[in-house]
Amino acid sequence: MQFLYHLVGTSDDQCVGNFPSYFVDFTNAGYPQTFVSCTIDNFISNNSSEDEPLIPHFLFEERKKICIKLPYCKKNEIASKNFISKLNSFTNFKYIFIILWQTRQIKSLFSLKDKNLHRSHVIYKGECSWGENFVGETMRNFEVGITEHSNIFHTSEPARHLLENPSHSLQWRVLCSARSYFKRKIIEGLIIQQRSPTLNKKVLNCYVVQLFPSGITCV
Repeated sequence: MQFLYHLVGTSDDQCVGNFPSYFVDFTNAGYPQTFVSCTIDNFISNNSSEDEPLIPHFLFEERKKICIKLPYCKKNEIASKNFISKLNSFTNFKYIFIILWQTRQIKSLFSLKDKNLHRSHVIYKGECSWGENFVGETMRNFEVGITEHSNIFHTSEPARHLLENPSHSLQWRVLCSARSYFKRKIIEGLIIQQRSPTLNKKVLNCYVVQLFPSGITCV
């Protein structure tokens, strides 16, 4: 029956006028009359109305985009699908709705990374309850160094001070950090030269001397 579809190029009057002869030709060729009749009727009905496009026209239209900011959570993510669907129905698909998930507030709900309470590679300072102080550096865990300085049987200057003054106590804090050994020694030496901590030995730091051979002048 492909022959009928070649008639699209002819005029409608010619097609309608020739259908009786086509009916006779196909039935004489052995096709059932009901089949030939239904095929002709379907051909006439399909060509009487224009085919609807498979893709809606609005998809090719330049629609305005509307951004909606929402805080991100699993509950909002699930509810947003139904919310967008209702907005599209209400606006008859005149707009494109885009959800911008806000994730910055997540940091206030829970910490993304635990705070490092046991730092290493630091320059630190100890302050005595009676005004004495000490500056040092370590590549090890900061808590380990504090424990050693607080042990009166240790050989460090803070430990000796606590041994000689049992009523004294030291409060420790980190001044800064540096991964390089040379950077830590230079920073330690500069702080000692600037602040003159009482519990540090009064010797010139060799790294500071190399940087400032003429000495350091306080302004």
